[in-house]
Amino acid sequence: MNLMQEKKDEKIRELKKRLYGKGFKEKPERIAGFKKKEYRVKEGWMSEEPPMSPVKKIKIIKRHATIKRVLIASIVFFIVASVSAVYMIRSGSNIFSLKNVDIMITGPVSVNGGEELTLDVSITNRNETVMEFANLIIEYPEGSYKTFDSQKELTRARESLGRINPNETVNKTVSLVLFGSGNTKKEISFTLESRFEGSSATLDKIELYEVALASSPVNLSMGIPEEIGIKQEFEIIINLESNSNNTLSNLILKVDYPFGFTFSGASPEPAQGKNIWEIGDMPKADKRVIKIRGTVDGQENEEKIFAVYTGLKHSKDEDAVGTIYNSVSEQIVITKPFLGLKVLVNGTETPEYISRSKKSLRFDVLWSSNSFIKITDGIIEVKLSGDIVDRFSVSPDKGGFYKSLDGTIVWNDRTGENKLSVIEPGENGRVGFTLQSLPLVDKKGRVFTNPEIAISINASGNQVTDVGVSSRLSTFVSKKVKLESNLEIVPRAVYYTGPFSNTGPLPPKADEETTYTIILSVINTSNSVSPVVVKTNLPTYMRWLGTVSPSEEDISFNEVGGEIIWNVGTVVPGTGFVKSAREVAFQVGLIPSISQRGRIPSITGEIIVSGKDTFTGTTLKDKKKGLNTNLSTDPSFSINQAPVRTK
Repeated sequence: MNLMQEKKDEKIRELKKRLYGKGFKEKPERIAGFKKKEYRVKEGWMSEEPPMSPVKKIKIIKRHATIKRVLIASIVFFIVASVSAVYMIRSGSNIFSLKNVDIMITGPVSVNGGEELTLDVSITNRNETVMEFANLIIEYPEGSYKTFDSQKELTRARESLGRINPNETVNKTVSLVLFGSGNTKKEISFTLESRFEGSSATLDKIELYEVALASSPVNLSMGIPEEIGIKQEFEIIINLESNSNNTLSNLILKVDYPFGFTFSGASPEPAQGKNIWEIGDMPKADKRVIKIRGTVDGQENEEKIFAVYTGLKHSKDEDAVGTIYNSVSEQIVITKPFLGLKVLVNGTETPEYISRSKKSLRFDVLWSSNSFIKITDGIIEVKLSGDIVDRFSVSPDKGGFYKSLDGTIVWNDRTGENKLSVIEPGENGRVGFTLQSLPLVDKKGRVFTNPEIAISINASGNQVTDVGVSSRLSTFVSKKVKLESNLEIVPRAVYYTGPFSNTGPLPPKADEETTYTIILSVINTSNSVSPVVVKTNLPTYMRWLGTVSPSEEDISFNEVGGEIIWNVGTVVPGTGFVKSAREVAFQVGLIPSISQRGRIPSITGEIIVSGKDTFTGTTLKDKKKGLNTNLSTDPSFSINQAPVRTK
């Protein structure tokens, strides 16, 4: 049994080995008595149908043609319906259309800048359908404000109109103030935005209203050369004139300079930085002039644009114009001058020279040819301007002639400057002259306020090209000399005169107190000076008594160091000449020592006055020696009352 079982198990193991082995191959067994039959299977799943009859084919073709015709007719109907709907809405042929909505705007055709413009807007729905969610959108032109003194510019506004029934009219009033240059036109856009009841489409209709701005509250103009040489100084002249029936308040003016412009100076000086002027209040027909000097750098033939704005000062930003009343812009083209000019004053090249009055001034004009073609018939003219010029002191160098009638100095071949008759390419030369100024206060008491000497230099000559075409060329430079004011301190010490009664022995006696009155006077000639301060000090043996006249003067005494400071404030032109001098008096006490017997002791230290000249921007200073007991300015005083005695 066991042997039989083992043989069976062995066969099973061999069968598994062949079945699960890598080299297993299936060998179908063929049963005896049967033949092998081949079967052909079609690809795909569709069964072969019998051929269709001709009648059935005709029915199917007719059915497909009918469906196609219906589909095409539907598409054509949809397109025609859509086009018709749009056309009927736009043309007004339908029951509702924008052409049946009237927008009427009534108002003046012109208005002055700064005056209120009132427009009446009427919207009428002539459709048989209600207009829903109607809005009026207003787009304002540049320079539109709610009121004259408003800071916020109007740009766009939306007003809800709600429902507008058939044949209903809705009225709106729009008020605004326009600013800008005179003789310009402004356009205000009104857009009606709405949809009709039963429709989801939002439609809009635009109506434009044009108004002419007849004038500006401020007439503004800017004078500037059309062409200027590289780094050649020139002048910009800005003119303002009030065109309003009311006083314009709190005005400022701002200038936008192009890149490459270098500010040299201005009259009057800017209030902030180099480009903002505080105009203040301008009554009706009031005029202001601002002159700016500078140079511009850049490429040849490059255009530079200067822009000027004037209007109401911004409430928050001091460097900005809040409400712009007017603006103007001009351009200048950079060219290379045919003749380069340079002006030296007392050997110094500076756009603006500061000098003291009655001082000799030496002017040298250096010229050089920048042309590649020779220049003929050259001429240099210098125009002198300013009432402060002493005409009798003008002295041109050899080759120049001074025409006192119009204040012009001329150099050319006719005056003896032969070098200008023919100027070769690259050639250079020099002409010059000297002059002096008059006193800042003349013998008749006239004060020259803010005195300056303006020098305008024009050079010209003929240039002939290779083809024989002749042209006259010219170039221009300018220079200014400002004269400082004379600020002076005049100190006096008195005993018998003055606002106080003095006590004590004269001559002063050792170990006994004698009181004196010190009087300080400040005088000033031509320019406003501010702030002005006077300083001095008391020696250790002197005593500050604290009596001051006038009592409202700002004067103080420091016990430590004995310094006296008088804050004078602003000293106007002509003070001490056509106006009373600024003056203060105070009382001091002297207790001399026996060591000072026979001497004339000092009762104050050096006295110094200083202040800033608001016209020239320079600091002025004047010094005087300290006062002593020799009261030479007291008419009742005798010289033998000055030395200290012991008995």
